[in-house]
Amino acid sequence: MKYALSTLRALWHSTELRQKLFYTLALIALFRLIAYIPLFGVDTQQLRALLAGNQFLGVLNIFSGGTLTNFSIGAIGIGPYITASILVQISGLFIPKIKEMQKESEATKAQIQQWIRVLSVPIGVMQSLSLLFLLRSQGLLTATQPLELMTMILSLVAGSVTIMWIGELLTKHG
Repeated sequence: MKYALSTLRALWHSTELRQKLFYTLALIALFRLIAYIPLFGVDTQQLRALLAGNQFLGVLNIFSGGTLTNFSIGAIGIGPYITASILVQISGLFIPKIKEMQKESEATKAQIQQWIRVLSVPIGVMQSLSLLFLLRSQGLLTATQPLELMTMILSLVAGSVTIMWIGELLTKHG
């Protein structure tokens, strides 16, 4: 126990480590704020009841960091980024140019990362659409006008991109 306390004290006295810890905590707080910003057009009371009664949707809620419970702007989470990353990795098996780029310098790896970011936007649109269709099939969607639906899709994609940005900041500085 003494060893653990002395180690924690030594870590606390490291200025760089303390700054990284506070930076990471601030970004986690920002993510939690995004998780609480609700998106209009969904009956959240019925959604909570549905999530409690359906194990599959409960797992989706867990993977999204609890953002489905409030149906926040971060409801699709980093799913589009992960899907885009997997697609680019798999495409390296079939497209020799991408396979070469994956093995080359940091500049080409940065270019692949940029492709993944760009590809995550249309994937985010598709995942937002599928989520809205799922909610619509359950009678939970109160917004029915095309402009409202487009606004919801754009908000979900913007939330996903923001969460992706937070993850990149954590990787770079946290």
